[in-house]
Amino acid sequence: MAFSFLKKLRVIFLSPFLLALPVTLLIIFLLPGIFNRYRLEIIRNGLIDKRDGIEHYADIDQDGNSERLVLFNNTEGNASIKIIRQNGFILGHFYFSGEIIYNGNSFTTATFDSQPTGQAYS
Repeated sequence: MAFSFLKKLRVIFLSPFLLALPVTLLIIFLLPGIFNRYRLEIIRNGLIDKRDGIEHYADIDQDGNSERLVLFNNTEGNASIKIIRQNGFILGHFYFSGEIIYNGNSFTTATFDSQPTGQAYS
């Protein structure tokens, strides 16, 4: 009876999962802080300032800070894009002919022709 108990105890303590636990914890604690570069913080919260507008955040001017891009129909019913910095300064305002088709996937930002600044596409 004691022999079967010792055999079960030996099987438990020599299981690969239990043996790997101390090594895994050691590796986790000795990892360098390589993930400090990516941090999240709330910049702003609240309602979208334009009725039926779409807001998108992207680093347009490659300064390390995300700008707020607001896509909306202006008072004349035409499509508009307003680019706002984090401090509230309006970086640009662009007007287009036609109306916006409201689809969250219809607006994106990307780099085109290897230019250093991003562009907005709708």
